[in-house]
Amino acid sequence: MIFRCLVFACLALEFGMLAACSGEADIVPVATKGAADTRLLTWEELVPEGEEERLIALYAEQYARTGSPENVEEGGATDVAEQIGSYATVAELAGERVRLPGYTVPFDYGVDAEITEFLLVPYYGACLHLPPPPPNQTIYVTSQTPIKLADLAQAVWIEGVVRITTENTALADAAYTIELFGLEAY
Repeated sequence: MIFRCLVFACLALEFGMLAACSGEADIVPVATKGAADTRLLTWEELVPEGEEERLIALYAEQYARTGSPENVEEGGATDVAEQIGSYATVAELAGERVRLPGYTVPFDYGVDAEITEFLLVPYYGACLHLPPPPPNQTIYVTSQTPIKLADLAQAVWIEGVVRITTENTALADAAYTIELFGLEAY
């Protein structure tokens, strides 16, 4: 079970999968959406050259340790949502204002929860139902304005400034931080 999730996670990274998700997020105004200084960023651009091959090798090593997906018993010793991958980042992104789609993974969630920090991940279910993506495919997002999400894993566009800082959380480690200026439903 878990290996199938890892394979899906690897494919999501490789092909940049991002499916629309129902629900609405509170809108945080994006005053400069589409401004000339805002770069439309893809998840692939967060991975330095050569790291994709390394990631594939890491997943192969994990597969060798856990065995065939058919032999992994759900809830068993090898059914572990282990975060693997690299903290390697693209230095040129530091300080850039970017716009990026992804899924929210809030640390706190409830009917009236207003959050000021969350993880942004490239595929639905990461960190909750599937293993976390590699640290350089996980973004720690901070916001000065509290945000109320309609769904736990909300598909959103975010806009903000990239910082290359490592954040270690209970859900996953992140190699990038984005200071949020705007958020809207995907």
